[in-house]
Amino acid sequence: MNLKSIVLAVAANVGINTIGFIISAAKQTEHYYDLCGTGSFIASAIVALVSHGGMASTRQLLQLATTTAWALRLLVHLVGRVHRLGADSRFDGVKTNAPLFAVYWAVQALWVAVVCFPTVAVCAEDAENLPALGWRDAAALAVWTAGFVFEVVADRQKAVWQGRHGKQRVTNFISTGVWAWCRYPNYFGEITLWVGSYLLAINAFPDSSLAKYGFTVSPLFITFILTRLSGIPLQEAQAKKRFKGNDAYAKYVKETNLLVPWPFSRINKNA
Repeated sequence: MNLKSIVLAVAANVGINTIGFIISAAKQTEHYYDLCGTGSFIASAIVALVSHGGMASTRQLLQLATTTAWALRLLVHLVGRVHRLGADSRFDGVKTNAPLFAVYWAVQALWVAVVCFPTVAVCAEDAENLPALGWRDAAALAVWTAGFVFEVVADRQKAVWQGRHGKQRVTNFISTGVWAWCRYPNYFGEITLWVGSYLLAINAFPDSSLAKYGFTVSPLFITFILTRLSGIPLQEAQAKKRFKGNDAYAKYVKETNLLVPWPFSRINKNA
């Protein structure tokens, strides 16, 4: 692995988020947060790819393409969500508190550095040192695609549901489509696609134990964030307050898996 290119990629990530924080703190706005976050994924991979010179291999371009596709899709989704809902509740009481706001930006930079590490490592390697694509890569890409599609479908279904319910969405909950299979299908898709990205990356270094075990920080970190830190725990706490005493929601929680989809569950018709 080309350490110099990896360091430059990390520096690009830190630089983007530092500049983003300075501007955002001065304006007390969260408008640049998601742009800097998703943009840092793409910038890190590109810097790693071009900083060592030489032609990029098909494997490197594929690794870059999956990360870029995910980042651009996420950016469009997040911007659309803020536009649809009118605000980003993640930053209520945060963007006016510079020290706390700085923590949010620091966590974002850490998120990018850790989750994007396998992609950066592959892009940072000299192309001639990487093996040709094979059936294991096809399998890894299939896992990534399955996760990506599942997340896109979940997010789209919820966006349509929110648009249909308008302000009434705060007293209702979605339990149709893939949301009848589990309560957080978007998070399941997110975790799955990063597992696919990890598998794709370790195939680039078949004889490296460092890659095999070190790259696991990427899917493990995103799983930790979504299931233990800021994803499901926050959503569950909000739902517990919002739907206290709601028998329909209690039934939905009781009968529907938390994270892993189970298509054979009953489909709740609550809309």
